Amino acid sequence: MIKSALLAGGLLLAATGFGMAQSATTASPNQAGASRSMMQNSGPAKRSAAPAGKAERSAKSKECSAQADQQGLHGKARKSFRSKCMRGA
Repeated sequence: MIKSALLAGGLLLAATGFGMAQSATTASPNQAGASRSMMQNSGPAKRSAAPAGKAERSAKSKECSAQADQQGLHGKARKSFRSKCMRGA
């Protein structure tokens, strides 16, 4: 009795799993074409040119980091120092 119940339960699980695997939906040709055309038109986002002051900010950031390194600053003290340095204070 127990063997037949286990066998029936196993068959039920196997049948359910196979049934779910075969239930894939197919798109109509019109839907597939629309998706394809949308994918072709959506290329990578184009970046605008970098702001003129970006290189200066980067150099300033590196300079402030170097100064913080020389002073041996870490953690909150380093963050605070870099913040003040970047503002020019």
